[in-house]
Amino acid sequence: SDAGRNDVLTLLAQMGVKLKDAKQEWNFASPKVRNAIVEKLTAHAETFNLDKITRATFIRRERNSSLCDVSASDAVYAVNALLAIGGVHVETDQDGNEDVGTSWEHGFHDAWSAVGDVSGSKFTEGCSKAKLIQRRVVHLARNFSEQRSLRPFKGGLLGKFDASGDNGIFMQPQAL
Repeated sequence: SDAGRNDVLTLLAQMGVKLKDAKQEWNFASPKVRNAIVEKLTAHAETFNLDKITRATFIRRERNSSLCDVSASDAVYAVNALLAIGGVHVETDQDGNEDVGTSWEHGFHDAWSAVGDVSGSKFTEGCSKAKLIQRRVVHLARNFSEQRSLRPFKGGLLGKFDASGDNGIFMQPQAL
């Protein structure tokens, strides 16, 4: 929204961050710029009700990798996504017919592979699936908001949605 965009621009201005630096992809920003943004964000975040915007983590730098940095939280989201909606497998019967399905066991093996090699294809697949889950959550939240379909329920809010099609990923408990 325009109000949200203006809030971000105001925050960046208060922090003294150049728009050129703010629009740069985080992985490709210089360490000097990244450290300055984190330091300034921590100092100004409370003004914008973002007091818990950062958290302590570690970064793993892979040598000879197309990935620059992998944070602990990135790894957790990727592995969790593989466990939740991973495990796509193809089985071929005696007649050569292929059956594509998903299973927790295959998801576990994919997640195990991803943990051992964050520069490998399984980790990249996990990152893509984590982004998919996040996009679906944001999409559902936006729909609930636009349709005003959330109802108070035991100190929280309750909303119903159709779990078919793109929302089928939410049939897996870990995706929620």
